[in-house]
Amino acid sequence: MKQRVIGPVLTLSAVAMEPPMQTTLDAAIAAHTAGRLQDAEAGYRDILRSEPRHFLALNNLGMIALVSGQYKAAVELVDAALAIAPDDARLAPSHRAMGMTLYTQGYWKDAARWLERARRLAPDDAEVAAACARIAPRDYLASVVRDAVSGDELLRYAPYECATYVYSIEIVGTCNLHCPTCPVSNMAGEQRPKGMMSVDLFRRIVAKIAQEAPVPHPDVWLFNWGEPLLHPQLPDIIGALKERGMGAHISSNLNIRTGLAAAVRAAPDSIKVSLSGLSADTYPKSHAGGDIHLVRSNLHLLRHLLDRYRVATRVWVGFHLYRHNLHERDAVRDLCAQLGFEYRESTAVFQPIDKMMDLIHGRETAADRAAIAMLLADPLHALREVGRKRSGRYDCELRFNMTTINHDGSVALCCATYGQAAMTGRKFLDVPHAELEAARYRHDMCRSCFSHGLQYTLAEVL
Repeated sequence: MKQRVIGPVLTLSAVAMEPPMQTTLDAAIAAHTAGRLQDAEAGYRDILRSEPRHFLALNNLGMIALVSGQYKAAVELVDAALAIAPDDARLAPSHRAMGMTLYTQGYWKDAARWLERARRLAPDDAEVAAACARIAPRDYLASVVRDAVSGDELLRYAPYECATYVYSIEIVGTCNLHCPTCPVSNMAGEQRPKGMMSVDLFRRIVAKIAQEAPVPHPDVWLFNWGEPLLHPQLPDIIGALKERGMGAHISSNLNIRTGLAAAVRAAPDSIKVSLSGLSADTYPKSHAGGDIHLVRSNLHLLRHLLDRYRVATRVWVGFHLYRHNLHERDAVRDLCAQLGFEYRESTAVFQPIDKMMDLIHGRETAADRAAIAMLLADPLHALREVGRKRSGRYDCELRFNMTTINHDGSVALCCATYGQAAMTGRKFLDVPHAELEAARYRHDMCRSCFSHGLQYTLAEVL
């Protein structure tokens, strides 16, 4: 049985208390320590009704809110405790708990002050130091940008998706599967060119990146909507990045065995395996056309190849959660642990932004409705929930920290779009970096995306 996370619990009384109240406090702390959070909360609230400034009860109540996902309440309660006893050393663990929890949940701006205090109190804490470094402002990014269309000033931040600048290069403009929540399937009628990027074009693109990238060593994603393992010269492409000192990253559905050994031997920095089930009953529903038996075999082969070639490629499995596969998440996690791969799960979403626009305007199809029925939440409801976590003050990192290049060298608006209406109309080799970025900021779809709250941006505890 997994132990329930309860957060740091202050176990000493902050002030002298009458015996009945001390008994209530002792019982609340015992319940809290045992993980009986409802009983503990009731006890702390009893204490606060009599002594509203009891900072121990405030802090511990804040820890219960924190592990319960009530982040706004947690911040308010622990702040109240600190206002009463700002220098009490017993509150130090709460700074770490608040900072690391908010950080791992994606509330980086809210986490910053807690992490900084935790780092000052425990400078040797490597995990806290790493979190502080990850959320620190980036030198290559202006802290503020003026939106060319709205005229609003938008704040920038350390991007979530990568610690450095990213180029998403679609080396294969097609995929071997037809997943219903992916545009390869749900926008199959779109007149989008399909093909593979030549190694010569890729090398010329990388040479231009080396000259004008905002950072000396950007990361390069060798995918967007396509399957990179389909490219017969993938090792040469990875090698071209290695020569320039750029990070090479692959995302695959792993339904291909041909070329896998050569790709691993080329030692990409990371391989993500996209997975949505572990059985023949679940997997084909969301990875349509896929063979889970081949995927499972390839996962074991991947482990063998990594060991055989002694490469340090990071492999992680991204498990996309749908209604039909929740019962398999533990099995996937266990398989990852067995193979030494990282496990990360995320709620499956309806993609791309083009299709979300259709949904907003009531243009969904019967196939769209069938795909949406598999999701854990209705996309429009999820969009409203996400909107509540955004203040509108922050820019979208898909335009300030990424350039997306199609297999023919043309530049897309961003990696979350698909159709021709979302293209910039420019070739990467023909246009300087600053002009490509400016074109994204002026794009009509970018403006519509922001107006409907679809942008990929900072979440806040509001």
